[in-house]
This record gives sequence, C-alpha cells and structure tokens, in this order.
Amino acid sequence: MADEHMLARASELYDFDPDTVQLIRIWDGSPNHIYSFEKNEQGYILRASKGSEDWANRTQAEMDWLDYLAKRGARVSLPLPSMYGRIVERAELDGEDWVICAFDKAEGRHAQRDDPDTWNEQVFQDWGATMGQIHHLTKHYHPSSEARTRPTFDGCEALQPGLHHVPELEKTVHDHVAHLLSLPRTQGSFGLIHQDFHQLNFFVDRGKVHVFDFDDSVYGYFALDIGIALYHALLWGLPEEIDRRQAASQAILGGFMKGYLSQNALDDSCRSTIPDFMRFRQMCELAWALNDPATLDAQQAEIERVQQGVLFDGVHVDASTFI
Repeated sequence: MADEHMLARASELYDFDPDTVQLIRIWDGSPNHIYSFEKNEQGYILRASKGSEDWANRTQAEMDWLDYLAKRGARVSLPLPSMYGRIVERAELDGEDWVICAFDKAEGRHAQRDDPDTWNEQVFQDWGATMGQIHHLTKHYHPSSEARTRPTFDGCEALQPGLHHVPELEKTVHDHVAHLLSLPRTQGSFGLIHQDFHQLNFFVDRGKVHVFDFDDSVYGYFALDIGIALYHALLWGLPEEIDRRQAASQAILGGFMKGYLSQNALDDSCRSTIPDFMRFRQMCELAWALNDPATLDAQQAEIERVQQGVLFDGVHVDASTFI
C-alpha cells in the first residue's frame, strides 16, 4: 500500500499518467525502488527510497552532480525536474519519509558477452572514454552546499564480518585497504566517481555507452573507478578456456584504457595502482560471499587467489599492464 501511495504522489509531482508505470527493481539490501514511466511519449526512470534528511541530502548531491555532467555532454541520465522545479522531492506518506527523483531513460541495451554489437573493442574504448570524460569534468565540479555531499571512500566494503572465518585473509584485506587509504589524494587522482561502473550499469546504443545507477557515487580515487570497471569486465567477459584468457584480457584492458586516456590524463603513479584497486574489488566480492558461512568451502580457490595476489586464472595483470 505504501508503494501505491508513493507512486500516486510521484505521478502528481512529475505529472505523468500512473497507468504507464512499470516496476523495474525492488530487492533486499537496496533502499531503492526503481520504476519506469512515460511522459509526453518519452521514457523516464523513477527512483524512490525511504530515507531521512541525511539520505535526501546525499541524493540531492548525486542528482546535482548528474545534472552538471549531463549538461556538459557526458552520456548520463539527465535529472527530470518536478512540477516545482526540484530534482529531488521529499514526501511523507503513511508515516514514512520518501525521497523521490526521476531522470531520462537511457537508450540502448545491456552488453552481452556473445553479442559482437555490444561487446567489442569499440565498446571497450567508449566505456573508458565515458569514464575518462566524467573524471575530467568532475575535477572542476563543486557541490552547491556543504550539506549536499557524497560519502568519501573508506574501504569498508571489503571489511566484512565474514572475514573473521579466515583470519589470514582478514589480515591480508586489512593491510591492502590500509595501503589504498595511504595513497595521495590530488585533483588529478581523486574526486567524485561512479564507483560501480560495470557492464550492468550502462546500456550500449550503436556502440556508445550510456551510464546510469550513480547511487554508489563517492569521493574516491579515479583508479578505483577504473579498477572496479575492469575487474568486472574480466570477471564477466573472459572466455572459459584458460589459453584464450590473456589475449582477451589485453583486448578489454587495452581498449578501455585507450578510450580513457583520450579524455583524461592520468599519470604513471596513478595508473600503476589500477591493479591494486582491481584486487580491492576482488576482495569485496569475496568478503560479501563469506558473510554466508555456508559458502566457505566453495570459496577456497578464490581465497587462495587473493592470498597469492592472482586476479584470474590464466591472466597476468600488474602495474606494467597500465604504464
């Protein structure tokens, strides 16, 4: 019932026909309820979550940044102002506080590993170029209010309770996170980043990438954004045959970085940390899995890879890959 009331209120705020609404996603672990709707024969995304004033401020910071990027040519979803001209709305419904926003619906479709139209060197390059453009633009971005800011990267995603099941792994992860947090933070290496720019968070339209789902955005290292994207690109995109993996990884990594560096300069010291941030994401995925003790036996091979500094079997990635 609460969702029905929220959707009715949202349709008033954004002046759309509630009969056009379709559910896209609601799941445990995410505060966001995602829907699509139509207005003036155009498609839009509606995102609503139950949250406090702090959550509203974080959402406002995200949408302010998205608005800034979209208006400077980045292929991100432009926020849709409400009937009152606001890009974030708050509503109290049935005794619960809702934070509501809407934005353009991306054109295209998800990349498919076996589809040469959506998973090829042109897409890898445009993926990198899109991220590089965002990083370049964010160097000159200043939030409109100190209250409207995004969180800062602290590495806590990898520091999960499940690590206690494997003490030697816990130490490895803590030491690695401490190393990452000790890296220098400069305008050329650190700023607002997407932090989840993998292949499920963009569409491909005629070889061009359109990115969405900025709700994990943080102030973090540009190499972190790159590392997360490339870790998932290899995790998902490598062939099963071990002897084909190195060549496939070089095509993905090389194409991505060629595109990235065409839009944003990143010095050698920053590029050399990309494998460290790929390992960080690997540790996050493992730590999340270990929160369920029943998965411990199934994760033994991955635990060994993390301990040995190996990202994927049959693939060699180190600092020299990116310099």
